Amino acid sequence: MTGFKLSKMAELYRLLTLSPPKVRLAHADRLEKLLLEFDPDRVYPYEFIYFRVTGFRPKENVLDTFPGREMLPDLHLALERLSGSVRDEVARAEEKVYSAEGLAKAVNVSVRTVHRWRRRGLVARRYVFPDGRKRVGIRQSALDRFVERHAPALDWSRQFTKLTRAEQKDIIALARRYARSERPSRTAAAARIAAELGRAPETVRLVLKRHDHDHPGEAIFKDRPEPVVRESRQAIYADYQQGTPVEVLCERHVRSRSSIYRLINQERAAELLRRPIAYRHEDAFAAEDADADILGGELPLVLDRFGEPAGAGPSGEGAAPWRRSPLSAAEEALLFRAYNYAKFRASQQRENLNPSRYVPSRLIKEIEELRALAGAVKDCLMRVHTPLVEQVARQHAADPGHLSRLIARGRGHLSRLIDSFDYQGRGRFPGHVTLELFKQFARAEEEADAAADSGAS
Repeated sequence: MTGFKLSKMAELYRLLTLSPPKVRLAHADRLEKLLLEFDPDRVYPYEFIYFRVTGFRPKENVLDTFPGREMLPDLHLALERLSGSVRDEVARAEEKVYSAEGLAKAVNVSVRTVHRWRRRGLVARRYVFPDGRKRVGIRQSALDRFVERHAPALDWSRQFTKLTRAEQKDIIALARRYARSERPSRTAAAARIAAELGRAPETVRLVLKRHDHDHPGEAIFKDRPEPVVRESRQAIYADYQQGTPVEVLCERHVRSRSSIYRLINQERAAELLRRPIAYRHEDAFAAEDADADILGGELPLVLDRFGEPAGAGPSGEGAAPWRRSPLSAAEEALLFRAYNYAKFRASQQRENLNPSRYVPSRLIKEIEELRALAGAVKDCLMRVHTPLVEQVARQHAADPGHLSRLIARGRGHLSRLIDSFDYQGRGRFPGHVTLELFKQFARAEEEADAAADSGAS
């Protein structure tokens, strides 16, 4: 599942989402309690995490263990998504609950700093606030626990407290003085001013950037790169694909790392939009739990069971001769549904891409993962049915050379049949493939006969 780093954590989250809303809410409560006690420096057995979150032991004996620091981001993500899947009123917490903006105001820091605290372990979940909107909320107990654990870090973070208008004027005046005498970059000037004023460099840099944007006629740092035309963006992306380091691209195009990555993501988005995505739709794809229902459960097990056979080459050597489909009717339907659903989800997410604006790396990664999953399912279907293609080809081949041509033609047609097969109908795929291949090979024979007659005349 997208967003999770550890497959076991993704699997656990999928299981949690299968529960009804009241049970999911209880899972979220237990997960939050676990995170408040969690020690990133410990190593945790998966069985312990499973028990703390669900209240039950796993049915199977799972011996996996993970460092707490590796599990922590996935547990925070699971809590936010799980709590976001149910309606949880702020009043149920029976203690003060801050929104990110409310907490920033209460402790006199920026919202950006609150987001940094969350990445460092501040426990948060989604609540429905009194205005009816669902937002991330931080309970007072979670804040107290975080302050207790991270006091030194919070001392540093308070450098991000909101600046007064007088402080902003001091920053701009210092930057203007340094720019006249030394001509530093905005980042270098921000670092120097931050050291003098006891502020965070990023806070100072943002003040300078905002000033230059709001007052272009009085901009202190005017050495901004020119807008990148599409051809330049494509050239940057081509160099990146060929392995050119980002540092080299930054130097070559006089741009920051964030700017280079933004341009790369824009071109990746444009490339994804150029590729067509065709799929068969069914109403079940719109269900709230479709991800877990269609892509979870048995699908990974079926893909593992019918993985690449040992010793199988690109032309199918090593594959067992076809007698009957190794897939049951349920497994066949499962694979075709997953294949079309993964393409449906990728197509859905593609609608959020706009190459002319900011393109989140997370969104591109999710689309590419869905397309890769669809490709893995199709590869599995191709491997399972290639022996059938070879068997039908042998029934029509006049000689070994003819056989190899028919197999190549049959495989190409098999790929198209997977894309177009109506898996919700009553027929099984092998029967459909056999009939369509007989038609294809019969046409091939007619074409060969016609060519022979034309040559003889």
